[in-house]
Amino acid sequence: MRRHQVELTRLRRRERELGVLFSSARELAELRDIDALLGRLVSRAHEMMGTDVTYLSEFDPATRELNV
Repeated sequence: MRRHQVELTRLRRRERELGVLFSSARELAELRDIDALLGRLVSRAHEMMGTDVTYLSEFDPATRELNV
């Protein structure tokens, strides 16, 4: 019984994750403004990961700097 409960919990979590991914893909495909798109990407990553802090960084190969 315990094994089935653990598996059911795992499957429900996976279902939520896939739902977030599909809705994210739909929403992101509609955005045309790059700043809005990047902002939504960070927000969605935050929702999916459940972290306290989420940010997006970009590596600049010319200066070898990481910009947040």
